[in-house]
Amino acid sequence: MELNRKIFKIGIIIISLSIIISLGLAMFMKLDKPVFFKNYIETMLEVSSNSYREDEFVLKYITNISDKRRITDIYFEEYPNLVLYAGNYSSRRDIFPIFLWGSNFREEVYGRYVIRNLYVTMDIRSLGEFDEIELNNARITFDDGDVIDVNLGRIIFYNYYDEDNNYKNEHLKSYSSTSSSDGTSSAIMEVKEDITITNVKSSLLKDVDDLVEIKIGDIGYGDISEIQYKNNDVLRINSVFKHPKDILRKFNLYNIEPKIYYKDSNEDLFYRRVHGIKYTNYDISTWEIIKYLKARGEI
Repeated sequence: MELNRKIFKIGIIIISLSIIISLGLAMFMKLDKPVFFKNYIETMLEVSSNSYREDEFVLKYITNISDKRRITDIYFEEYPNLVLYAGNYSSRRDIFPIFLWGSNFREEVYGRYVIRNLYVTMDIRSLGEFDEIELNNARITFDDGDVIDVNLGRIIFYNYYDEDNNYKNEHLKSYSSTSSSDGTSSAIMEVKEDITITNVKSSLLKDVDDLVEIKIGDIGYGDISEIQYKNNDVLRINSVFKHPKDILRKFNLYNIEPKIYYKDSNEDLFYRRVHGIKYTNYDISTWEIIKYLKARGEI
């Protein structure tokens, strides 16, 4: 009997300690507020004086599985007059979002956390005339009235119809383009008249310089200087986006669309965008999320 009582007491102690440890871990791992992924994204808007469009883009965030709140509004400090509609449900079912494939509602469960999509619809009329805008700092409102300020990285929208009208299609004719989940992409174009490629530029390249390789032919983008192509030559562009090893960068969303600048025979300057240089982490686990949140200082 004495032995049974000791075993019973030990069992109670073990159960009590397990409960205390579990509660302690739960409190330690609980997020005080949702954590939004950082974005380093360039994407096109087709805006002209005789057109009206709305465009939807997607942001992603991590929150507690017990957090049942929905987002009702978003406001960007950089463009206070920008008209936006935000919510956890997509308003567009006929086309895909700009940044990521999305469904009408998306929630991915990882242990005590969930990753949710925030769909943001932009009224392009509220932009007025612009060549490029950059959104960084957002104020986000939830349906319970809570408001949080977040830095979303660098989200750049550029106007297909820029004010200089120096995006020309007639100099280069696309033959083919490919992209792969391993981060590689390529494009082949036919040169329609003599041109000289002068450089490759993007304001986001400095943020990913160690992750991205871009080659025009066999020449890296940082070494390009006055590369001449003749009419009917073939222009090959190859790029690689290396998978980030740093846990913070693994959860960033990337889509880099740099400009290849070139001159025609009259020395007039033009450019062509390079597409397909992107990265999204699809190999997510609960442990990776915990490491990410710890690195962000959120737990």
